[in-house]
Amino acid sequence: MIYEIHADLLLGKFDADLGRAALKTICFSGVLIIIALVSGLWLWWPKHGRFKAALKIKRHTSLSRQLYDLHKITGLVGFLVLLVVSFTGFSFAYSEKIEAAITQLSSIHTHRNKPPPGVMSQGSNTFIGIEEALAVAQQVFPNAQPRRVKTPTKTQGIYTVESRQSGEANYRSPRSRVFIDAHTGQVRATENPSEFTAGETFMNLLWPLHSGEALGLTGRIVWALAGLLPLTLWLSGLIRWRQKAHAADIGRELHRQPDQNQ
Repeated sequence: MIYEIHADLLLGKFDADLGRAALKTICFSGVLIIIALVSGLWLWWPKHGRFKAALKIKRHTSLSRQLYDLHKITGLVGFLVLLVVSFTGFSFAYSEKIEAAITQLSSIHTHRNKPPPGVMSQGSNTFIGIEEALAVAQQVFPNAQPRRVKTPTKTQGIYTVESRQSGEANYRSPRSRVFIDAHTGQVRATENPSEFTAGETFMNLLWPLHSGEALGLTGRIVWALAGLLPLTLWLSGLIRWRQKAHAADIGRELHRQPDQNQ
């Protein structure tokens, strides 16, 4: 449920088209965050290479200066993480655009993520069990850890066993896959990340980079904490903007007073 809130605000439960529209809107917000991050970095970038002074946090100063320092340091600390999360989030709803760009540099086979044809045999209701399917998959990837089994459907008589080999970045949905005929137990196709092209490897990294699991438990914790940064940046930026707007109003008012006294 939390994932669905994150993806489409639960709107997909009420209407599929509304859910897809919400997903696209939320994912596109990643572009806006990237623009905000890059423009913020541009505004902060110190002149004449005075990075030491620009990174300095001044203590015992005014509230406006403290808010500026908070905004500055928060943006710098979270810049790379938020950039990665925003880009990968955008890619989930606009993967075809990312793939179109990647294919200019490396090939991407369109059959990835699709099980081979496996229509149910007419009049046959006998299937191998899940344990047998796992045993078959273990023979293909003997050193891999099974993570998920997708069972056959009425129109697709295929077991899909997803396992994680050592070194795979994707823990939740690994891509070491074995497609097994649910009737005969024969291997219909396999998918091995070590055989992916550079483009396919890049696309396969998008989810584990978005969730932080590419860096293990430490990455997931850091990514979770980074989720608080956009709110911190927005609030500190909003308050700082209001302070500057208020100061500008006072300045204009003071500028008018001499004219009124003449």
